[in-house]
Amino acid sequence: MPTVALPRDVAAAVVVSGLSTAMRAVAIGGTALTVVMSVDVVLSAGLDPLRAPIVAAPAVAVLLLAALLLMLPSRATATLYLAAGGVAAAASVVAVVALAEQGDDPFILNRVATALPLVGALGGSARSGVRWTLAALAVSYSALAVGWWAVGTPGPFGYGPLIVGVVSLTGFGLLAAVRYRAKQRVPEFLAVQRAVLIDERERELQRRAAAAVHDTVLADLAVIAMTVGTVDERMRDHILRDLDAIVRPTARRVSSSTAVTAAPAPLADALLELADHYRWTGVSVQLSGAEELTAEVPAPVVDALVGATRAALDNVAAHAGTGQAELVVGQRDDAIVLLVVDAGVGFDPDAVGADRLGLRESIDGRIRTVGGSVRIWSGDEGTTVMMRVPLGARDE
Repeated sequence: MPTVALPRDVAAAVVVSGLSTAMRAVAIGGTALTVVMSVDVVLSAGLDPLRAPIVAAPAVAVLLLAALLLMLPSRATATLYLAAGGVAAAASVVAVVALAEQGDDPFILNRVATALPLVGALGGSARSGVRWTLAALAVSYSALAVGWWAVGTPGPFGYGPLIVGVVSLTGFGLLAAVRYRAKQRVPEFLAVQRAVLIDERERELQRRAAAAVHDTVLADLAVIAMTVGTVDERMRDHILRDLDAIVRPTARRVSSSTAVTAAPAPLADALLELADHYRWTGVSVQLSGAEELTAEVPAPVVDALVGATRAALDNVAAHAGTGQAELVVGQRDDAIVLLVVDAGVGFDPDAVGADRLGLRESIDGRIRTVGGSVRIWSGDEGTTVMMRVPLGARDE
């Protein structure tokens, strides 16, 4: 069964998101060990055991923040993680020095601050990961400085946050460099494929048109040439019917914006018509996967997918700030999967107002009506809208 090959932008976003998830999981594991170490430091020094919960409290706070960030990665939770984590890192220095009496061991002093550079990236953007890591490094060492200032005596900062930050920056930097080189060196095969598909379809239309002309107009002209005198009413009606049969498909071909929704065309033809239509809106749409569609898609599903795709492409034309978009369609797990990808400025889907109906009704609402689902990835490197509708889904 044909499958959907993810575009380069989507594949890169998946890798970045996976790396970020792993980093946040490491932050959870590291802070959990810090909690245990804090308790052990107090008990090993023979101090009052009641001091242990206070010393471990900053690490517990960062542990909970890291878990929240792992479950709900967003700008809000990442900002909360760094802001509250910075306060916890400063408090940890004060607690370790004042209560655990460990003022000369940077390994213990900066354990909480070391977790902050593991904040990861947002929106699947490697550049986002670089920016958040740099911000986390600044917060980490600022928090350590504030902690020592609160204690009243200068002490060691250690290299823990710096080492973690450098490793994180290296990972995100390599991903950003690989994506940039891929964009520069990999040919745009999708553009070539789309051109071939359009050329093949045009040739098929020309062949059908030639056959229609041969069977109607040429035959009618031959009859007229052999007719002596005027053409009778019956022959005139026959010629008019033939002319109408020739004109009607041409009109549907020219008026592609209406044919996509009104004509009962297969999904592949409807998407090809839609992609061809957007040439005149300033957006070049690269379509792939349509030639591999073999399943019969119900008419309500075709209407919903084409309508939602048109709304997504309208958003690209109006807001993305780019003149190109990729449209990928295919069959996967007994469902139709359709992706609209652009490399524009991106946006925050959670920040879209309730009064803006483009995403909620024109895209998500249409797809949910036929039993499907919509997922959106958006960041500094573009936006991807993925629509998935199970085969056999019907309008309510």
